[in-house]
Amino acid sequence: MTLTYPDNWQVMKKDFLKDALVNVKDKKGLPQEAIDTAKTFAPFVILTLGKPQKIDGVNYNSNINVFVLRVPEGELKDINLDVLIPKQISDIKASIPNVKVTSGLFPLSEYPDIHNYSSQITLADRVINQYQYAYWHPPYFVQVTFSYSHPSDELELKRIIQSMRIEKADNSNKNNSK
Repeated sequence: MTLTYPDNWQVMKKDFLKDALVNVKDKKGLPQEAIDTAKTFAPFVILTLGKPQKIDGVNYNSNINVFVLRVPEGELKDINLDVLIPKQISDIKASIPNVKVTSGLFPLSEYPDIHNYSSQITLADRVINQYQYAYWHPPYFVQVTFSYSHPSDELELKRIIQSMRIEKADNSNKNNSK
């Protein structure tokens, strides 16, 4: 998978997501249940890109998190995105009051296998918007979250989303010897 992003974005430190969750809980009023759910994903985040900025004296940190989970071979048959994604949406609605979730809001037409949904979370001092994209390429479950809270970042994030390219691995040269 590749993403093309502007120079004003940067690779963030490994604990960025965990630190951001603490900040949101302490200062913005996100429910503990939602924080706990997000923390379960944090160890599987392989890349975080961020765009730290201050606008009118307020910090805004748009970010992109790439989550990859290698599913054990015995559990491969249990991965069905047509079931998993609606469950994620249901869990989000149950854990975050007043969240608005929309399926298929900004799809990638060239990748019909990628499931997507968007959420909008209203906090004490801002609204957080997210675009979520999930892809199943056995044995890997990949989910990419594009988050922003300042409206000026939406168009830039949509351009980054549109730049996303996924290439299937070429296994034709796979060596079967041990």
